[in-house]
Amino acid sequence: MGQHYKFVCENCNYKSVVSGGIDGGFMSMTNTFECFNCLELFDKEIKVYSENDNKWTEINAEDIFCPTCKKRDIKTWVNRKCPKCSSEMKADNSFMMLWD
Repeated sequence: MGQHYKFVCENCNYKSVVSGGIDGGFMSMTNTFECFNCLELFDKEIKVYSENDNKWTEINAEDIFCPTCKKRDIKTWVNRKCPKCSSEMKADNSFMMLWD
C-alpha cells in the first residue's frame, strides 16, 4: 500500500501531495519527480505489475513526463527542496493518504 503526504515549504507556502520518493502498491511502483519547466512536484509510475506474466515491468523513461505541462524536463525529487524557492520542504504529518 502506497502513501501520499502533504509536503509544505514554510518559506513560500508551496504545497504538494506526493509520496516523497519511491513507493508502491499491489500493481504499481511510483517515484516523486520535480519539473524544471513548471516547478511542480508529482508522482509517476515507474514499474507496473502484470498478473498474466507474474512480473514487474519498468516504464520507459521517455514515457515519464510532467502531467501539468507535459514536458520531460524533470528529475527525481531526492533532496526535499522546494521546486519554487529551493528551501527545505517538510512532510505535514497531520495529513496522510493511502493508495493502491
